[in-house]
Amino acid sequence: MESKLVRGEFIKQVLQEELGVKMLKAQSQAIAKRINFSSNSRLDGGRSVEVESNPSDLDGLAKFTHPGHERALDINMRKLHRGEIGKDGKQLKYWRSFRIHNNFIWGHYNRIAYRLMYGLTAEVAEGIKKELEGDL
Repeated sequence: MESKLVRGEFIKQVLQEELGVKMLKAQSQAIAKRINFSSNSRLDGGRSVEVESNPSDLDGLAKFTHPGHERALDINMRKLHRGEIGKDGKQLKYWRSFRIHNNFIWGHYNRIAYRLMYGLTAEVAEGIKKELEGDL
């Protein structure tokens, strides 16, 4: 039972650190850099991460909440860039999406998977046990 508590706390810490801190910070910086709306209020609020440890049959659960249009901006909205002059003497045009959703979700997903597979060492487990004993 003790190892299940330690494992659940470890998973909660990893999810909170990767999603709740690192991903939200990196994504906020990307939104500020790439999205230049006249009113930035469309993407300022509504993004949050809730992490639970040991819900029902799972060891940990993370809920990432974001405005629906954030996902739409990543997929549908494309930013027009004017490029160099082509062979026909006309300016080349190309489109690029606002990379503010998928890159961050999947990038952190891979880091979380790696940390969950290899991060729970004996030293980390001992540290978590001491934290849990201190809370009791």
